[in-house]
Amino acid sequence: MKCIFNSTIFIKKLLGTQAFKKEEKYRPISFYISKKVDDGVLVFNTLIKEMIHLDNESFEKAFLNCDSTHKDFKYLLENWYIVPYNCVDIELNSQVNAISTQLDKSFADKRFVVVTTLNCNARCFYCFEHETKKYPMTVETAHQTSKYISKTSEGKKVIIQWFGGEPLCNTKVIDIICDDLRKENVNFSTWMITNGYLFDDNIINKAKNSWNLKSVQITLDGTEEIYNNVKNYVYKNNISPFQKVLNSIELLLNADISVKIRLNMDKHNAEDLFKLTDVLFNRFGANDKLNIYACLLFDECGSDKKIRGYSDQLELSKKLVELEKYIHEKGYSESFRLNNRIKGYRCMADNDQSIMILPNGNFSKCERDTAASNFGNVFDGIINHTETDKWKIKCKMFDECFTCPLLPGCVRIEKCPDEGYHECSIFDRQRRLNNITQSMSNEYEDFLSRSKGNTGDGSVC
Repeated sequence: MKCIFNSTIFIKKLLGTQAFKKEEKYRPISFYISKKVDDGVLVFNTLIKEMIHLDNESFEKAFLNCDSTHKDFKYLLENWYIVPYNCVDIELNSQVNAISTQLDKSFADKRFVVVTTLNCNARCFYCFEHETKKYPMTVETAHQTSKYISKTSEGKKVIIQWFGGEPLCNTKVIDIICDDLRKENVNFSTWMITNGYLFDDNIINKAKNSWNLKSVQITLDGTEEIYNNVKNYVYKNNISPFQKVLNSIELLLNADISVKIRLNMDKHNAEDLFKLTDVLFNRFGANDKLNIYACLLFDECGSDKKIRGYSDQLELSKKLVELEKYIHEKGYSESFRLNNRIKGYRCMADNDQSIMILPNGNFSKCERDTAASNFGNVFDGIINHTETDKWKIKCKMFDECFTCPLLPGCVRIEKCPDEGYHECSIFDRQRRLNNITQSMSNEYEDFLSRSKGNTGDGSVC
């Protein structure tokens, strides 16, 4: 048996070492994914986030049949690959998530999403802010925002996400907040979700040296013609927005600012996104500061609201999997790598360390909820914890959840405005399983590559 991908010491200390009891009958834990390879079987424990390699005999006898006389049984038992028949696996998961969430409160960075403006220079048909009132943050609110961030940072590092609308439509308030925080000696860094159109040398210089901007996320909807049509920018000139945004990406990368490109897929651009990936590869080549990921467009947002039928959902889900693999082949994907992080929350909405500040100073807990807030603001702080706690209420569990290997890390919030998260999509579940099994193969290939030339047989558990 070999450890291919290690769990963290934190997880193992949290659960402790499981003791053997002769009177107990044992079974494999529900939270595992296995994959056959040439020389045995890979087993990824999704609870403790560890992957091991077993030869075929060990997999059958020690793991599946829980033979206590087998040499590998002890490790599998002590490290929660196998559990007593009467064990309630879901309670183990709840225990890990609860303690992880408490530790986040003590040690995690403080995170703020600051909406500099709800105005935007693009008019994407799918925008979830389509019917939202448009207005910018004022100078007074910007100063008060920095005061609130400084006061509630608790001496921790502060991470600010600039959001909009288009956040670069109101750079003045970014300047104010960053200057104020620096005067208060707050340790902060920032990142931004932007369409990238307004970047130039001056803004990038300020972003790097004043805003402490470390990364940006930019959405591209296709190659030049499709992108320009979808974005439908307000400007009337001869400049191609697509080429301007590609130039912005180049400027950012040259300034050592990481760029994450989001590809929104729907029927209108599914095939074109493969061509776009080629365009990006030909333009930027291999670059460890550039990352690309793909996702399906929300189908209930914007000016063209619709709900996809089963056949459309199936077709797009298959195409999304193909695109993810294609992006990975180009070397631009963070996907297809195992992750040993325990995450006890879904997103900023149910995370006590995060809050969103709207342009009027009101608080929100979700980027999809930019309407009026009723639980607090930068002037008075949080005044209604009952409302914030509502964002922590989880969706009901289904029967299949109790034995689903994906349950660890699967958090669904009842108040989430994205209806797709309320139920478990068979398409999303299969895609996640496919991605994990591909990640398992990639980790094993790397392990074998690292082990070449060693006198032993690799890292033994």
